[in-house]
Order: sequence, then C-alpha cells, then structure tokens
Amino acid sequence: MLMSSRAARRRRRPLEAAGRRLDRIARTILPRRHPRRGVRGDEPARVLMPRGLASLAKESGIGAAMRHQETAVRALGHEVVTNPLRPFDVVHLNTPFPDTPLLAHWARLWRRPVLMWAHSTEEDFRDSFPGANRVAPLFRCWIAHLYRRGDLVVTPSEYSRGLISRPQYGLRAPVRVLSNGVDTTFFRPDPGARRRPRERPGPWTGGARGGQRRDAAGAQGDPRLGGGGEARCRR
Repeated sequence: MLMSSRAARRRRRPLEAAGRRLDRIARTILPRRHPRRGVRGDEPARVLMPRGLASLAKESGIGAAMRHQETAVRALGHEVVTNPLRPFDVVHLNTPFPDTPLLAHWARLWRRPVLMWAHSTEEDFRDSFPGANRVAPLFRCWIAHLYRRGDLVVTPSEYSRGLISRPQYGLRAPVRVLSNGVDTTFFRPDPGARRRPRERPGPWTGGARGGQRRDAAGAQGDPRLGGGGEARCRR
C-alpha cells in the first residue's frame, strides 16, 4: 500500500508541474490576470458588458435589460467596459448565444468573477413557436450549462428562481432575484396625457368640438349618426 501511494504521488507530480508552467505562461501573457490589490471599497469597478453576439438581441427584452444594467452601473459611478481585451473586474453575461461560455471562460482565465443573468427558462421557451416543445429539453440543457458558468446567477423574479433552482439545472452558485427594471425617464406620470386626446376635434372624442360636430351632423340628417331618422319614419 505504501508503494502504491508513492506511485500515485509520482504520477500526480508531472501534472502539477505542468499546471505550474501553464500558470507562469498565463502570467506572462496576461500580466494583470490577478485581481487588483489595494483597491478601496469606494473605488469604481470596471464592469465588462461585452457586445459580441449580444448586439443581435438589442431590440428584445434582454437587450432592454442590458441597457438598464449599463444605466444602473454608470449611475453607481462604475465604469462600463465593452471590449473583453481591456482590463475589467467583473463581467455581466446575459444572452444564451454561443459566445457566452467563451466569455465566461475568458473571465475565468483572468480570474474575474462572472455574474450570469438568467433571463430564460425551459417553461418560457415552450409554446414559443411550432415545434418548440420538442427541443425545449435541449434548450434547458444549454441554458443550464451557461448558468453553471456563473459565480452568481441573477434572475428577474421569484418564479424564475424557483424554476432554475430545480435539480435539472444543477446550479451550485447562489441565485439572487433582481428585477430588470424600467426606464423611469420614459415611463413616468404625465398629468396632461388624459386631457390631450379629449381636446382633439373629432366624433370619437368627448370634447366640445366633437359634440358640436355631432350636433351639426345630426341636424343635417347624417344616417351614420342617427340624424333625420325620425323624419323618415314619419313619412
């Protein structure tokens, strides 16, 4: 038994030595691969939000969520980085596209944390187009593979957290709930919004002008508004 344990240690040594050599090579190629040292808590972070294939989803709900994330990051005083070749401290990944696992692996190589946004589930994918239910299990396997690449998984609702926390997804990272949010500069109360349509002239409104037009049309016997109908009946 003693000889076998020694042999096992000898077998592991070449792999460990190779790993150390690869680490030295990576340090040479990526001199800033390790986290920044001596960073104050109030110092802005460099948040990588890569474009890549994510630009294909800019008109979708995921694209809107990404824009809200960028706005929130900048509002907190942090720097948004879009080029993965530039230095960064953390990466946000949103899309289920093939470049997402590559970007996650790139962040791992730099030893940077990966924040994975879970916007999609198998249940949402079902019934989305003809034949979707047949490939839904494959879609779940794919997005589960992506979500497992994250050090932290963020999902927009408690309902979706309950879905991706099931054993079928195999997540080990913590899952947090954070709404995608809305653009409050666009969706905001407008006291005059209800008044403006009523002030426009036309028979479809309740304004004074609309009432005058309806009265005039009825006096002229417009059959569309019921004017003159009583006179025709008496004849």
